[in-house]
Amino acid sequence: MENIKIAWAEDNAQLQKLYVDAVALYPDLQLVATARSGDELIMRLNRLPADQHPQVVVMDVEMPGMNGIEATRRISALLPDAKVLMFTVFEDANHLFQAITAGASGYLLKDEPMPQIVQAIKDAAKGEVRLSPLIASTLLQTVRNQWKPDQAGAPSDKTPISAYELTPREIEILGMIVDGLTYTQIADKIFISPSTVRKHIENIYAKLHVNSKAQAIQLSYRNEWFGTPGA
Repeated sequence: MENIKIAWAEDNAQLQKLYVDAVALYPDLQLVATARSGDELIMRLNRLPADQHPQVVVMDVEMPGMNGIEATRRISALLPDAKVLMFTVFEDANHLFQAITAGASGYLLKDEPMPQIVQAIKDAAKGEVRLSPLIASTLLQTVRNQWKPDQAGAPSDKTPISAYELTPREIEILGMIVDGLTYTQIADKIFISPSTVRKHIENIYAKLHVNSKAQAIQLSYRNEWFGTPGA
């Protein structure tokens, strides 16, 4: 199997060395660029030949100069095929939504064990969105709060799910996404492979005209397809 090429931005020199040394232990991972700021990372990526472009960028959120969210926005334009995993010590909802809007494909906490971080990198390379459990909880709760029926200004017009022409299987999988299940958990629950789950989710996103799990969940809550949020 071809190595997964990674770029890693981390402003703490000791942590950066720790991650570089850890990645070196995995023969299927290849670190092609490191940086300690968003500006430095953009510069290094611009200098890489096309065959060395990273498939996954692990991005510290808080860095001097250009922060991780702005760097993610620029990398999404520079390397649209690269998946960006935000990497932080806190689960702030505001940063979370800014990162998703900027084009992030996942959001991880730095205190996760290295094997879980590596698995998240591998999942991202395959196109799977990965959120730390605390981050997923923050995201779901924020979306629920945003779309409470009694919230002032909340949309009152709802589009039935049938308008999007999802198949029964796609509706089932979308419901499990809304419930916070991972690709692997969905696969185990309905006895299909994770790759088949990914294909279904790609089809779901295309039919819903969304680009991320957060957008799909938000659309589901807005239209109350799976019941009232938070009920």
